[in-house]
Amino acid sequence: MNEHNAISKTTKLYGFIAEKAQSNRFSVTLNRLFKAGGHDAMMIPMNIRHDDLYYTISNMRHSHLCGVMIGAEYQEEVLSMLDNASPEVTRSGFCDALMIRDGRLEGFWVLPEVLLSEARGLHVRRIALLGSNALAAALALRLGEFELSMFDPEVESLLELGRKIDLEVDINRITPQSDLSGFDLVIDATPQRDLYRMVAQGGRQSIEAYGLLEPYCETMYHILLKEWVK
Repeated sequence: MNEHNAISKTTKLYGFIAEKAQSNRFSVTLNRLFKAGGHDAMMIPMNIRHDDLYYTISNMRHSHLCGVMIGAEYQEEVLSMLDNASPEVTRSGFCDALMIRDGRLEGFWVLPEVLLSEARGLHVRRIALLGSNALAAALALRLGEFELSMFDPEVESLLELGRKIDLEVDINRITPQSDLSGFDLVIDATPQRDLYRMVAQGGRQSIEAYGLLEPYCETMYHILLKEWVK
């Protein structure tokens, strides 16, 4: 953001789409980074209902926006609206960010990179990954350097996930009696953040994937810095 928090003809505009985007701290946090770095850029929170998602995304091709961040509730659905996506996005079905280049919507992911960095920083070896959603699929692909085991109340969902991403994974049913104390790190990939709370005993360390606001914004900020110098 510029000195006066104003939008000019040269301001790089980005949108954050979620059902309750304005009450989410994401835009405020990223705008603070823009301002601290002296960048004329702004993230605009956009409250978008599910029924309006397709229309909103489709009409961004010729808008003044340079890119969009996608809230948790739309990160699987947005894939079908893209003109182009990175191979890992296509394979996992997870997309939380897109750039608008020459009228084309190009999707990529950010959160899996954040979680990879967090796991590396904790110097762990064995990870329990909770959930069978698209983010869990993305993490199964991205965390291949660790000993990864996946947990979900529905084993069938994990089997389907493995088939979708064409990856052999260690799958387990999670119950209130599950003991994850043998793992160095537990990552809850569900937006509700409730699977980890249901287990009898957790791992030595835990991360709620959708609770990493500061490192998430920092990572997106540095991605945009690289985008601006292309």
